[in-house]
Amino acid sequence: MVSSLKRSRLSALLSTLLLLAGCGGGGGGSSKFSLRNTRQGVSNETLVMVEGRWLAYLASEATSGRNGTDYNGDGDFSDSIAVVVDMRGGRQRELDVATSEIEIIGDEIYLVVAEDQDGFDWDLDGVQDDLVLLHWSRQNNALTFVASLNPNGRAHMVDAGDRLYFSESPVVPLAAPDTTLNFVTQAAPTTPMRVQSADLANTLSPGVIAEDEGLLFLFQDETVEGRDLNGDGDSLDGFVLALLDTTNPADLVRSVGLAIESDDTPVRARATAASDWLVGFLVNEAAQGDANLNDPALFAPGWQPSQCLGLADTDTFDNVLHFLHFAAWSLNPGLNPPVNSGLVGEDRVLAVRGTGGSPGYVATISAEDDEGTCSLNLDAADFDPLLEVDEDQDDRILRWIEASPAAVPPGDTKQLIALSIAGGNLSGVTDFGDRFVCLFDEFADAGRDYNDDDFDYRYVLGVMDPNVGPNVRWNFDMSAGVDRFVASNWMQEDRERGYLFLTVQENLHQEPLNFGDGDTDDSVPAFATFDPVDSVTLDLPGPPVATQFLNAGIAIAGDWLFFRTPESSDNRRWNSDRDFADTVLLRARLDKLDDVKFVTTLENNPDGLRPARFFVGGDIGVAYIANEVRDRRDYNQDGDRLDFVIRWFRI
Repeated sequence: MVSSLKRSRLSALLSTLLLLAGCGGGGGGSSKFSLRNTRQGVSNETLVMVEGRWLAYLASEATSGRNGTDYNGDGDFSDSIAVVVDMRGGRQRELDVATSEIEIIGDEIYLVVAEDQDGFDWDLDGVQDDLVLLHWSRQNNALTFVASLNPNGRAHMVDAGDRLYFSESPVVPLAAPDTTLNFVTQAAPTTPMRVQSADLANTLSPGVIAEDEGLLFLFQDETVEGRDLNGDGDSLDGFVLALLDTTNPADLVRSVGLAIESDDTPVRARATAASDWLVGFLVNEAAQGDANLNDPALFAPGWQPSQCLGLADTDTFDNVLHFLHFAAWSLNPGLNPPVNSGLVGEDRVLAVRGTGGSPGYVATISAEDDEGTCSLNLDAADFDPLLEVDEDQDDRILRWIEASPAAVPPGDTKQLIALSIAGGNLSGVTDFGDRFVCLFDEFADAGRDYNDDDFDYRYVLGVMDPNVGPNVRWNFDMSAGVDRFVASNWMQEDRERGYLFLTVQENLHQEPLNFGDGDTDDSVPAFATFDPVDSVTLDLPGPPVATQFLNAGIAIAGDWLFFRTPESSDNRRWNSDRDFADTVLLRARLDKLDDVKFVTTLENNPDGLRPARFFVGGDIGVAYIANEVRDRRDYNQDGDRLDFVIRWFRI
């Protein structure tokens, strides 16, 4: 039962948190958007990109046409073929090449193609055994060979602003300080420009990892380079980190000289000034010479939390957070080397810019069982002795440190709180708006009650600004006045980090937020902005409609908010059929969030493990994967109703 005090606080939650003009919702009105069909079948897991005016995807030869279609003429029906759609004019073009990766830079479209799958010798070297980069644009409407690619790595090209970076397989031997890294631009889309190395005595063959706020992360393979790059005495490490400033066309590739676990290791670059970043990354102990990088003996007194004294980690199996300040490091790496924070990490690396003279902060998710035999969130002194306290080592804790060589990470147990395992692509933690925003698990923190209601919730929202100082505390009250605590089981950012999307759960307050079904089991979608008065509280506008559990799919395109809703959760037949069994795509204008409209029905996997998929990448259009079997429609006009098909609409 919710007390009258709780109900008064909930009223404030509904009126202020959701910022709604009304509480009735817009009903299941039809979409004003005109849905269009593409002509091919696709896999339900196909690559789809929406960027600017372009929709690009990989079509399946086997499910396109009545009996399959051999688009690239190689004699089989086993390939995935690149297709582009101009969403402004609606024209679709099959590019007829077997493709594995797509990037869109303005109106220039780039494809990664394996010759042995495509049945064509694109680089004219007499054999079909290369991985190649091809270019297409609407101006020339033809595929152009750009380069043969270095086949190593998970990804083979990455976009950075108006450039595309890739590592080539050179036709002629390199001469120091050449690297295999090249870029093309929108102005010269098929003319590669070679990037040089800061190592004047050697050539370099880096692979691409990712770009973040203008900084490019690269990896070097010692077995390819034939030398020890990380100073551990061997030449066997496959992933030694290197960096490049993509905002400066003349910048040089510089090796960090530290080994990471793989080209999928979490990294982060927070832009702090022109050509400067606070850079965080995880160094692998085993690859870095089997070194115990989180040994407390390496650090100043106070580095280890008091409850962990004598329980130090002794193995060499961890990934450990390191950081550097790019401008100072690149100018003189000897005087400004990477700094070992000693914090074990997994899944995420975060960075927050400093204020008041602080150099900023870096953070990661620390698993307790990687940090010796210590319970980081054990705080027996703070609780009633009759209550259980957390003594296990199975929690995930956000740990952070000021980005200074002499810094000591906060060790107060009121700062070290167990994280939730939430939906979305953020693992429940982010550095949105230069604050740490996390979802916490009261149950995993045995005895802590952040919203003062005597119940344990698995997804409590907390915000913290590390620039406040060493005594900073997490804030759970999303209000400058009456108490407003928020539970969320899903959190995700848009690609440009301009919005933080969350779900708001009803069960924290035991009161319906979607005004549709009377229960308290649902979550409603919201997008967060920081309160202009209080820097550690979030305003959470959103529509009063249930969204999909652990898979909300919230996105903003143009002036519209889109999100997924299971009809059964919202107790409405949004698509006006006879059942409540569908997952639908809904929309609402950002300036009228209570007026919600139906867009289309989304495909749902019967086992519930794969998400209903839709794709947003700008303010031109939205695409989704439709199921002809479910809809009993032949969308791609191939004579059957058996395919998955890309459908799209302009905004």
